[in-house]
Amino acid sequence: MYKKYQDIGKLYPLICKNKALNIMKISILLLLFGIFSVSATGYSQEARVSITVNNTTINEVFTEIKAQTNYSFWFDVKDVDIDRKVSIHVENETVKSVLSTILKGQDLGFELKGNHIIIVKKEILNQSAGAGLPQQNKKISGVIKDEHGEPIIGANVVVKGSTIGNISDHEGRFTLEVPENSTLTVSYIGYLPQEIKVGKRNIFNIILAEDSENLDEIVVIGYGTMKKSDLTGAVSSVKGDKISAIASTDITDILQGKVAGMNITSSSKVDESGSIRIRGNRSLNASNDPLVIVDGVPGRMEAVNTNDIESIEVLKDAASTAIYGSRGANGVILITTKKAKEQQTRISYSGYIGISVPNLVKMQSGDEYIQFRRDGYRYRNGWDQPFTDEDVFEPAELAVIKSRDFTDWIDLLYRNGQTQSHYIGLSAGNKTTKLHLGLNYTKDEGYSKINFKDKYNITLNLDHEINKYVSVGLSARLQRNNSQGMTKFEEKLQYMTPLAKPYNEDGSLNYYPAPQNTSGYNVLANYGKDNYTNEFIKNAAYLTGYINIRFSKYLNNRANISYNIIDRKNGYFFGKNYAKNCRIA
Repeated sequence: MYKKYQDIGKLYPLICKNKALNIMKISILLLLFGIFSVSATGYSQEARVSITVNNTTINEVFTEIKAQTNYSFWFDVKDVDIDRKVSIHVENETVKSVLSTILKGQDLGFELKGNHIIIVKKEILNQSAGAGLPQQNKKISGVIKDEHGEPIIGANVVVKGSTIGNISDHEGRFTLEVPENSTLTVSYIGYLPQEIKVGKRNIFNIILAEDSENLDEIVVIGYGTMKKSDLTGAVSSVKGDKISAIASTDITDILQGKVAGMNITSSSKVDESGSIRIRGNRSLNASNDPLVIVDGVPGRMEAVNTNDIESIEVLKDAASTAIYGSRGANGVILITTKKAKEQQTRISYSGYIGISVPNLVKMQSGDEYIQFRRDGYRYRNGWDQPFTDEDVFEPAELAVIKSRDFTDWIDLLYRNGQTQSHYIGLSAGNKTTKLHLGLNYTKDEGYSKINFKDKYNITLNLDHEINKYVSVGLSARLQRNNSQGMTKFEEKLQYMTPLAKPYNEDGSLNYYPAPQNTSGYNVLANYGKDNYTNEFIKNAAYLTGYINIRFSKYLNNRANISYNIIDRKNGYFFGKNYAKNCRIA
């Protein structure tokens, strides 16, 4: 009799820790009882009992019901107080009515499944009722057309929030099995997407409206500009609003995730953009880098300040890149910088400041390290052998233990990283002359206290119309990069203990602060301008001039000339305190 109570007492707690799992498993339990007890359903609904008891425990009432009906009870003993006293007088009453009476006022409900009575909390019972069986799928079909009645081939039809979907065929037709009460999302490039509730319908006639704003968008291609609606090649465009929304001075950060078929791998090297691949690699030996065109001439992405970019177009297929010949075999990235507009004088500022916190390995505190050394001594010499700190530590370490002046090496070497960027732009123009000037300063302070990178950019775009047939222009970008830092000193931190002092009493550098380990020279010996530094300086000027001759409304000829000057200096300084210049006396 009590075996059922204990069984469910063991089973049910396993499904109580998580409410979602609780509901799911209760639903499964109800389902299983329903499957294996179908033959007893009619009996379950009509079983009747006669009970007359006064001040009797619920446990005894359950026993009496079981004796008269052969029911078994399933519940968690933590939820049901089987020792609670009740009084009940019924004659030929249904079991359901009796249970409702004795459980009245309790936060409990019950479910009759065949010869089983399951008692659970009402909340779980109500929620499990809606989470039991999966919804039934039904087959739907339809046709997708545009506003002119033409079928749309290859339109996507997807059940919202799921991976169930299909595409329309050459007649715009589709078929799909979907859950009841689901919502369809219908989309196709160049058209506005639609969401349609399935409801009770099985047949759908869907009309997609053209996305006129997207189709009228002007994109730059190899030999001019064109509307997207007239374009047949594979071209992706990133406009200025999406560019300015990203706080970064690296163009690869802007393109990341915005161009289909483009894979970008970031670079950790100074003055080098990440690796870009458009539609994969095309050669095992030759370069797979795309051709970069800046305002009509080949250039470098790192030479362009992101604040000065008007738009970026990526040409991906052979038809789009054909004008560039073999140089465009890996794709072409067209960068158009900002130009001033006629009758417009504008001064703008944009900037941002960001802080990043390093995720560093947590070093032992002073007290943790002291106990670690003591345990190590006992492990080597016997756990039951008496010892003192004089047996374990060096005299210099004992002095630190006494003063509790522990060294935090992480704090000496690291800080929170900080990045700041400031940009001022000036645009002015009249009917014949237009000027755009951009000034940018970016400072990036790394996690190491001596690592930093400064970047200065000046951009000038000048356009002048001599007459209605001839116009000339000049584009100049001046750049200076200055970075300093060091790398690969982190591995030496493992030798720097909290008991080691970085400096001597006279303020000089303590080259070997951990005397018990001569390989652990002071990491500060490779740290700072008097020890070891790696400095990179770059000065560059990118100059481009053009002359454009207009023969007619439909024909013009433009000639570009560019001249680049790049001066790089990468220097390593090894000071008197550099570790390799130090020797143990």
